[in-house]
Amino acid sequence: MEKQNEKNIGILNGIIYGIFMGIFEVIPGISGGTLAFILGIYETLINSISNIKKNFKKSSKILIPILIGMGIGVYCFSFIISFLNKKYPMELNFFLTGLIVGIIPSIAVEAFSFLKTYSSDEKKIKFFKTNAIKLYSCIFSFLLTLAIMILINYFSFTLKASHNIIKTLNFYETLRFFIVGALASFCLMLPGCSGSLIMLVFGIYYSVIESIHTFNFIILFVVGLGILFGLLLGSKIISYFLKHFKAATFFAILGFIVGSCVSPLLNFLKSYYSILNLRFFIIHGIFSILTLALGCVFSVSFSAHYKKIN
Repeated sequence: MEKQNEKNIGILNGIIYGIFMGIFEVIPGISGGTLAFILGIYETLINSISNIKKNFKKSSKILIPILIGMGIGVYCFSFIISFLNKKYPMELNFFLTGLIVGIIPSIAVEAFSFLKTYSSDEKKIKFFKTNAIKLYSCIFSFLLTLAIMILINYFSFTLKASHNIIKTLNFYETLRFFIVGALASFCLMLPGCSGSLIMLVFGIYYSVIESIHTFNFIILFVVGLGILFGLLLGSKIISYFLKHFKAATFFAILGFIVGSCVSPLLNFLKSYYSILNLRFFIIHGIFSILTLALGCVFSVSFSAHYKKIN
């Protein structure tokens, strides 16, 4: 699977994938890692980052186009996402929810495929059989990450995020921006867990967005170093678990994604609660249902598992 995915990622495809991942990372509550799963490049991406020292040339061919695309997506489409969120908030957030919901069935199938083994009785009838410890570890992994996402969403929903823009850094702020950048980049690689949401929770999201628009080099440099550190360390951790505990890791990823389903809707309710009324729902309701369906269709269509079984 991995080799096949690597062959399919050319320069143009890598840039396009990166653009979409960048768009996802701009929106608090949405994860670029989720889209990597939808596009079927997640394991290839993680392994490329993890093995960049061993296979620098091979990893660079995969990562550089994606990073270029992410830069384009974050800078250019942050304006478009901001416009859509102001003009069509309900439609946008339902579409994002559809993207997340659409990937759940294929990941669930893939997670169970690593867990289950089939045995036959004398009548050659196949039945489900698996190791009890392996099963319980997978259930625990799923419930743990699901609980983490519920807590993160709860805190983000109740949080009164600071809109104060930080333009200069002292020692404390430098350390904070670096650590949060590292944590956010690690979350970027976890499907369902949003790096921008982590920045929002720790109070640097609006400062980073403003720094991108105004080219504040100092802040971008500090956050960039943190992101680089988080990517290198996080990819090693995720790669290790994918190699040695694949079933439990996929169930953990499933928990992250299921728990993130409500993030776009919670963000919508938090931002637009004061203007919600019957007229608003009548005007936007039908189109929101359509965008929800469109998000599901997009997600399923580009799912690696869906393409594999078809």
